[in-house]
Amino acid sequence: MDYLKLALEHYPDKALLESLDRIAEARRLCIEGSWKLGARRLGVKGRLADEAQAQASVRAHFLDMLECDRYIEASALAWSREMFEQRPVFVKRIFEALSTKDMIILLGASGLSKTYTAAAYVSLDFIRDPENTAIKFGSVNDTNLKGNLWSNLQTFVKKCLFPPDVIFNDSRMRIRPPNARPDCGIDAVLFSKQRDSTGKIKGFHPKPFRLAPHPKYGSMTVVRILLDETQELSEGVKADLGSPQSTIDPGTHHMKIILTCNPIDEGKWVVRMAQPRDGWVEERMDELQEWTTSSGWYVLRLDGAKFENVRYRKSIFPGFLTAEAYDGYMQDGQPTASWYIFGRGWPPPGRARETVVPSTWFDHQRGEPTFIGSTQGVMGADIAFLQDRAILAIGRYGLASGYIDWSGTQHRFASRKIAGEFENRHCCVLDRLIQLSSRDNAGVADEIKQWAEGVGIEPKFCVIDMTGNGFGVVSHLQRFWGPVEGIHWKESPTARKILVEDRFPANEQTMTKISEMYWTVRRWIDPRVKGFFVSPNCQGWEELRLQLTTRSYKQVDMRIAVEPKEDYVKRFPRSPDESDATVMMAFAARTRNLPLPALVDEEPPDRTKMRQKGTVFQTADRPIVTGPWTKPQINGLREVRMPAQLMR
Repeated sequence: MDYLKLALEHYPDKALLESLDRIAEARRLCIEGSWKLGARRLGVKGRLADEAQAQASVRAHFLDMLECDRYIEASALAWSREMFEQRPVFVKRIFEALSTKDMIILLGASGLSKTYTAAAYVSLDFIRDPENTAIKFGSVNDTNLKGNLWSNLQTFVKKCLFPPDVIFNDSRMRIRPPNARPDCGIDAVLFSKQRDSTGKIKGFHPKPFRLAPHPKYGSMTVVRILLDETQELSEGVKADLGSPQSTIDPGTHHMKIILTCNPIDEGKWVVRMAQPRDGWVEERMDELQEWTTSSGWYVLRLDGAKFENVRYRKSIFPGFLTAEAYDGYMQDGQPTASWYIFGRGWPPPGRARETVVPSTWFDHQRGEPTFIGSTQGVMGADIAFLQDRAILAIGRYGLASGYIDWSGTQHRFASRKIAGEFENRHCCVLDRLIQLSSRDNAGVADEIKQWAEGVGIEPKFCVIDMTGNGFGVVSHLQRFWGPVEGIHWKESPTARKILVEDRFPANEQTMTKISEMYWTVRRWIDPRVKGFFVSPNCQGWEELRLQLTTRSYKQVDMRIAVEPKEDYVKRFPRSPDESDATVMMAFAARTRNLPLPALVDEEPPDRTKMRQKGTVFQTADRPIVTGPWTKPQINGLREVRMPAQLMR
C-alpha cells in the first residue's frame, strides 16, 4: 500500500498540495539547468529568449510569492523536499499560524519540526527583504543554539534557490547584507539560566528606517524573535519580552514573537502562559489543538498522536516522529510523563508525576457544593513571607447533597452503598483567596479579624502560619480577638485521621505538619471522595492550581514527605502562598471535631425532619434560610431534584 498517497488523500487543501507538487517539479527542472521548462511549469507566460531570461523570470516569480505571503509555496521552490518537507499537515498549520498571528507559541511533541519549520519561515522573511529585516534567535543552550538554530538558519539562507547577497560570520552567529544598518540581519542570543532579566531583547522593535515605503510594511522595518527550548529559559526572559511585545501593532505584522517548547511542566512560565482559558483539562487533550490565551498568545499545539507517521504506523515522512518512538514513550503500554510531553505535546498530569494533586483531580473538583443546612466557615492565612504576599483563604465546611460544576451542570452524589440511590457527603469548599494589603503585624491581624467577622468565622476556626512574621500576627490576634491557632510547618503531624475510613492517623501517614496538611487536601480532593471543592467564582484559582499540581512529594520510611517550601521556591519564581493558605483552611476544618469526609458518607436525613428544621440547599452567594419552607422555596428545590430517599 502507498501510505504517502493514503496520507495525502486526507490533506485539507488539495489545491495547495497540487501547487506544491508542481512547484517542486519546477525546482527540479531548474536545478537540472532547464530554466525555461521550470518557468513554464510555474506558469510563467510570455516569450523566454534564453535560459538567463527564464532564470530571471523564475526569480521574479519566487519573490512575488514571498510578497504575496505564499510562503509555503515559496519554500517548495527555495529548497528541495529532502531539505524541507512541506507536505505534513503540521507544517501547513505552522506556516498559517506564523503568517496570520504576531505572538505565537508552538507547543508540541518532539520530532514534529516545530523549530525547524519556524526557522524556515523566518529565513523566508529575511530572504524577502534582507536590508530591512531583523531576526533574533535565542536559546539557553549553546550547543542547541549553534548546532540547531544557527546551523538551520544559515543552511536555509545559503541553499535557497535564490540566495541573497549576505555575509556570514560563523563565530558570532550573524548574517548581514553588505553595508547594512546594524539593526538588520540575523543575530544569535544566548540566554542565562538565571531568573533575573537579561535585557538582551529589550528595545528590539521595528523602526521607520526604510528608504522607500513597502506596500505592506510602509516605512517600518520587519522584526522577528524566535526563541527555542523556552521551557528552559528563565522568568527574566518573560519579563524582557514585554518590551518588543508592546510594539506589536495588530494587522501590520511588523513584529512577530515565536516561542517553541516542549510542555515539560505546568510550572514553567511558557507553559503557564500557554494555558487554555479553562486550564489543562486532560479530557480535552484530544480536541484542543489551537487556542488564544487570556493574555493574547496564539498557541498551536502539535500532537504526536495526530501526525501522519504515527496515525498510519509507517515512516511516511522520514526525519519526523515515528510510531516506534511514540510508543517508546510509554511504559508497559501505560502513559508516562514522557509520553505526555514528547508524544502528545501536553503537560503531564499529576498522576504521571509525584505531585501532591493531579491536575485532572483539581479540574474535576472545580465546583460549588449544594450544602444542606448550615455550614461552618473556616479560614487559613499564610503570612510567613510578608515581604512577598500575605494570602487569606476563606471557605466553608458542611454536609452537601451534590455540587454544581464549573460549567453550571448540577450533579448529585451517587450512593456508594446502594446502586441507583443518592447520598449526602461532608465536604469543604474554597470560596475566596484574598491578598492582604497591610504590611505590619498589627495591620495584618486587623485585616484577618475584619474578614473573619464579616463572614461569621470564629477565631477557633482560623489557622495561621506563625513562622517568622506570623508569630507577631498570631500573638496579636490571640490577645485581642480569640483562640486562633498558630502552626509551624516543621511541627510533627497530628494524631487525627484524614478520612473516616483511615486505619492510621496522620502522624503515621506523613512526616511533618506541612506534609499532613497538603496530604489532607490531596485525600479530600480525590474525585472518588469529593471532600474538597474550589469554587468557580474563586479569584486566583489558576495560581492555586499551578501550585498544588507542581508541588512534589516522596515517600520516606513508608510516610509522605511533601517538598519543603524553600525547595519549591528554588524551582519556581513565586512562593506557594495560595496553596499554603488553602491547606491551612482545610486543616482548620479537619481538626475542629467536625465530621470528616469519607469514601462512604452518611445517608441523608429524613425529609420531614429537614423541613421542620427549615434547611435549604445553600450556595456561595445564597444565605442560609431558616424557618418553615415557603412554596416558592419548595418549587425552587424541584429544579435541582431531591435525593431519591427524600422523595419517598
